[in-house]
Amino acid sequence: MGNVFRRKIVLATLLLGALFLLPTVFLSAAEGAKITDNLWALRDTVIVAQPVAGDVIVAAETLEIRAPVRGDVIALARTILIDAPVGGSVRVVGETVTIRGSIGRALTVIGNTLTVEKQATIGEYTWASVSQLNAEGTFKGPVMTPEKSEPVPYLTMITSPSFLFTRLIMLFGLYIVGLVLIMLARRPTAMTMSCMLSEPLKNMSWGMLGLIVTPIMCLILFGTVIGIPLALLTIVFWAAMVYCAHVLAALAIGFAIMHRIDPHHHFHSIMWTLVVGGIVWTILTHIPVLGWFIELMGIIWALGACMQVLRLILSELNEQPQDGKS
Repeated sequence: MGNVFRRKIVLATLLLGALFLLPTVFLSAAEGAKITDNLWALRDTVIVAQPVAGDVIVAAETLEIRAPVRGDVIALARTILIDAPVGGSVRVVGETVTIRGSIGRALTVIGNTLTVEKQATIGEYTWASVSQLNAEGTFKGPVMTPEKSEPVPYLTMITSPSFLFTRLIMLFGLYIVGLVLIMLARRPTAMTMSCMLSEPLKNMSWGMLGLIVTPIMCLILFGTVIGIPLALLTIVFWAAMVYCAHVLAALAIGFAIMHRIDPHHHFHSIMWTLVVGGIVWTILTHIPVLGWFIELMGIIWALGACMQVLRLILSELNEQPQDGKS
């Protein structure tokens, strides 16, 4: 039950965030506009009557898709009709949702009534949190509801093209951040890896402290009003360090593996270290049941080492003026 509620909150947050946090272009396909990119719309009635080359992201009272959409459909509306092919996934929240066209990937619906008519085809899995489900179409993947799920939904999900593509993008993102860290901060990165591998237990304790105490301190600063700027800067820096912890954990794992294969392997062979470590880290963090725990422990491990190295670098910087005077 908690998992279902969490998925509802996440989907609703993504919809609202996409509409209010990102630049919005108001277009109406019904007015004859040729849409060669994404379609963003926020109005009472949206009728997509011309093909869309990108995604359709809509908040409306009524949404009707009557022309092909190459990308995804993400919508928040009272009444939703999909009466044309959708190449990507459909993720919608609505009171009444009707599917007549084919969907290339997954279908995710939160609402009251979902009707998948006989001519409709769903390419991958279907996840529906609805009071009434009328399923007459063709489903190439499992149909999952909060009350009844397929025995192996996780295996089906991780082998789906959309899941594999998303993880591939995340892996290359990790590689890019790792290369930037190496180019801009090679010495601190090497020091952090050395610290991770030499003092893992000490790093875990420091990392746990940083992961928990920093957000609490930011909340206290927010409460003082005058501390809001400092709280914002701190939380941004903390979030950046948490993400970089993924990269550093992958680097440390890659270095340990490469050093085991070749004892003369040095930090200078960074490309193979990053490639091997990134692949192993991605596999480990997607192990069923244990993946999230491995990821959390890796973040804490790397975060603790980052804090110790940062403290050492700041100490060296503070001592430099004194050395210059002497």
